[in-house]
Amino acid sequence: MKSSKKGIKILLSLCLIVPLLFSSFGPITKANAACYPTYMCSDNNVHSVHNVSVYYTKSEVKKIISRYNALGSNQFLIISYIIGLKSPQAGLGILMYTLGANNGIAPFKKAYSQNTGLQIKYTVTVYKGSNATTKVSNVKYYYK
Repeated sequence: MKSSKKGIKILLSLCLIVPLLFSSFGPITKANAACYPTYMCSDNNVHSVHNVSVYYTKSEVKKIISRYNALGSNQFLIISYIIGLKSPQAGLGILMYTLGANNGIAPFKKAYSQNTGLQIKYTVTVYKGSNATTKVSNVKYYYK
C-alpha cells in the first residue's frame, strides 16, 4: 500500500515536470503576452491599467546575485536532491523556484557586471472577471 502511494506521487511529479521541460520559459513579456480566454482581454473589458516602476540599488543587486549563486552551490543541490527524494512535492517546489530564478536573473547580472542599480518599468493591465486575466507588457530595464 505504501509503495503504491509513493508510485502515484512519483508519477504525478513526473506528469508535472515533463511538460515543463518541453515548454518554453521566456521573459516576463512572453509569459504574459497572451490572455486566456482571449475574449476576456479585449479593450472594452479592461478593469484598470497600472504603470509600475521598481528600483534595486547596487547593494540590493549584489545581494540578489549572491542569493542566486547560492542556488547553484553543491550544498543547495545536495539538500534539494535529498528533499526531492523524501517528498516529490517539495522537490517540485524547489524546481519551480529555481526555474523562476533562472528566468529573471539576466537583467540583474547585467546590472551587477556594470556595477549599477536596476530599474524595471512595466505596465500591468487587469481585465474584468478575474485576477487570473492580467497582462504584463512594455517591460523596460534601466541601469543606473
